[in-house]
Amino acid sequence: MNASDPTPSADGTAAPQVSDLESLIDQRLVTLQTLLSLTDRQEEIIGAGHMSPLMPLLAEKQRWIEAFVDQSTRLVDLRHRFPEPPALSTLHRQRHQQCDQLHRELLEREAGCEQQLTSSRDILEQQLTQSQGVAHAVSRYNEVGSDGRAGPGGALDLSNDG
Repeated sequence: MNASDPTPSADGTAAPQVSDLESLIDQRLVTLQTLLSLTDRQEEIIGAGHMSPLMPLLAEKQRWIEAFVDQSTRLVDLRHRFPEPPALSTLHRQRHQQCDQLHRELLEREAGCEQQLTSSRDILEQQLTQSQGVAHAVSRYNEVGSDGRAGPGGALDLSNDG
């Protein structure tokens, strides 16, 4: 074993290193910045009403979300392996706080996207219902006019016979 090898702890696992913790904080920050960038694109797509590019974007975003969850889990697990709070650099303490802020922002913006999609869905549903009603009326009108007979409501005589 040389000086750069981690010292094993009492349970046989390598002792946690502050540099590992700082590296995970850096990874989380990059991941959150990427997620927010993808959210920018998501908001643009939803705002423009272009739903076809939304699914591939959400699939890509899901991979980044999974990476963020994994990084967060590893960060918590690693933090718990320290016998007392580790001495992070000021830079990494700030980055960790920035991660918390970006995560809150991401959650708020996701809620906004969901609300906007729900509103769009409701509007489309109303338009579809109206369209179906109009189509049904046109269909009934065409049934009456195509065979020259009146439907169940009788015929309306518009002649000017006096």
